[in-house]
Amino acid sequence: MVQAGLQALQEEKKRRGATKPIVRVRGTISPENFEHLYALTGIAQSLGADSLNFNWTWFTTHATGAAHQQLMKRLFDIEALSWRPFESDLVMDPEKRRRLDGIREQLIQLKSNRENFLITLSPNVKPEEVERYYTDIRYTFGSDRCYAVWLKSYVLPNGDVTPCPDYPDFIAGNILQQPFMEIWNGERYKHWRRELRARKLFPVCYRCCDLFLSNIAVI
Repeated sequence: MVQAGLQALQEEKKRRGATKPIVRVRGTISPENFEHLYALTGIAQSLGADSLNFNWTWFTTHATGAAHQQLMKRLFDIEALSWRPFESDLVMDPEKRRRLDGIREQLIQLKSNRENFLITLSPNVKPEEVERYYTDIRYTFGSDRCYAVWLKSYVLPNGDVTPCPDYPDFIAGNILQQPFMEIWNGERYKHWRRELRARKLFPVCYRCCDLFLSNIAVI
């Protein structure tokens, strides 16, 4: 169904002589799918995509998750438990090392691609930095501050407004009870932004895809 929809879109663009909307395929790099990363370039091209973007696995460790939970309790008096499904403490063993080596090899292959097709990487993790991405969670590859909470917000199905849909422990208000702009400009939301600005990042932010939106490099 997706493929048919994209084909119909491309045919309509061609009929109109249009270049937009732009179609971008996004893939996630992980130790579970590393053997298929390069193959995604062919799939993206077969769909008529304009570009292919790779991002990286979003995770947190037990230590950073627990630190975040304690901080949220102290700052906002909330029980921040939503980090737990993202917990992944990577203990190196021969199998894990084989998988990370596989990611490195796929990155090298992607970087050697000479076809006229745009491939981007976010964040720009170099092949020699792959292991560090998974083992040094506090290292953020040059992206050390979150700007997302000043640019966008999320409304959950029940009307709750949160700055983060993946860790929705902090609720700034509810649009069924007050207008969105009152929530957006309200003291509770401002309090969140002030605390984030003072720290640059909260503990669970170190591998957030929004954090790396400005750290996109062409492979």
